[in-house]
Amino acid sequence: MKTKTFFVAALAFIVSAGLSYAIGYLFNIQILKFHYEFTSESGGTFLTIGSLFPLAIGVIASYIAKKRYMNKSQQNLG
Repeated sequence: MKTKTFFVAALAFIVSAGLSYAIGYLFNIQILKFHYEFTSESGGTFLTIGSLFPLAIGVIASYIAKKRYMNKSQQNLG
């Protein structure tokens, strides 16, 4: 049961984060796009990273999916 719960949560995370990034690129929404940039100019380093908001959406969706799956599986047993 723990393995199935893990796969449900992982699948929810991957799908929701992937969908969020896809929507960001499709509709050009900056908060949903991942942008990585690295520049090294002989001693100076410049690093930027994009939005991690879709990952946060994925974590929340994963938590909700896990709780719903656990509740449904407990209802089916009892």
